[in-house]
Amino acid sequence: MLPKDRVTSEILKNHFKIDGDEKYKDLMKRLSPPYHRQGPPFDNPLGEIKWDYEQFQRKLRRARGLPSTPDIETIQNMLSNLYNLALTATDEPLLYNFVASIPSLPNLVFADFEEAAQNVNLTRLNSYKYFGPLRQVNAAYAGTGLGLCKHWGDVLKCDEEEQLMSPTQVLTISYTKEELVLEASYAVNAHWIYGEAYQRYTEYGFSHLQEYKSADFWDQIEKRITTLVKANGMKVGELLLIGESAEEKEFLETVWRALGKLELGHLWAPLQVPGFKAEFMAARGSAEMAKRWQGEPYGCLEGDWCEGNRKPGDDAMEEET
Repeated sequence: MLPKDRVTSEILKNHFKIDGDEKYKDLMKRLSPPYHRQGPPFDNPLGEIKWDYEQFQRKLRRARGLPSTPDIETIQNMLSNLYNLALTATDEPLLYNFVASIPSLPNLVFADFEEAAQNVNLTRLNSYKYFGPLRQVNAAYAGTGLGLCKHWGDVLKCDEEEQLMSPTQVLTISYTKEELVLEASYAVNAHWIYGEAYQRYTEYGFSHLQEYKSADFWDQIEKRITTLVKANGMKVGELLLIGESAEEKEFLETVWRALGKLELGHLWAPLQVPGFKAEFMAARGSAEMAKRWQGEPYGCLEGDWCEGNRKPGDDAMEEET
């Protein structure tokens, strides 16, 4: 069973996933860490010339009725495909508002993501508690029922609940065909999570298994996990396991061995919940956030002022009446 401090929702359902095409995979690689500064100030004249040329190309593409960059076109195609599939997955009418969780992409220009959404008539939901696209670690934290207030329909009561939550260190392990990503964070609640350490290993993605001796491959992943925790002196309170390959048998055994060496075996319990699906954790968290954000007036902090603008939600308020 889930611990009592976790919020569960019976209305959230896992529907589908879309595998990115080669353009999308290439985009994700280029926008991933490390960060590369874009725009002024420039280190040399060549950098300024390149910047001016890219800005000219953006204007030229817009003048031709195209997205400002090919990357924006790739992102908007993915958003459009997701929305169209969502239409087929439910009989309920869908709004054009959305919340998308995004992995660490320091080289993604926020304005480019906004343009991609606008080009397919979608609007990203905002919250007075969170600004910008939702980070994947925040979404996954919420997706496991952590850091969420129960009475989200009452803005002030929700704030009070979140202020009373116990901060904890979080170890996030993301595993896909392309990469292994380890992240150490300090979580106050699902909205406020601060990164402490980040390691990305493209050589240990599940698709690279055949390039190694199997035992060596998994031993190296185990070593990377234990090293991150020990090097940062982490007192891990929660484990987040996400990604399309995170439930491969050998990988789960590797994570279990690493937790044993770190004396963190107790973190395994929440992963034993029936219906747990690592690849949908961030998506479920995005849905939890969307449910809350569309029910709160953006930028409105005073309950009395906001009362007439609120939308009713299934926030367990009836339990106290």
